[in-house]
Amino acid sequence: MVRDTLANSEQTGTGYKSRLLAYKSFGSRRIKVVYTKEGEMFVIISVICD
Repeated sequence: MVRDTLANSEQTGTGYKSRLLAYKSFGSRRIKVVYTKEGEMFVIISVICD
């Protein structure tokens, strides 16, 4: 789910301390991934299910 959210996000944004945000719906729930990029790598900070 996290990889799919990063690759095919429905909405993106910038959060606290310029962290990147990605959102994607899965049925009636929505995933929010907070992450940063370091070169080619993604560093996942948190994953929240609404």
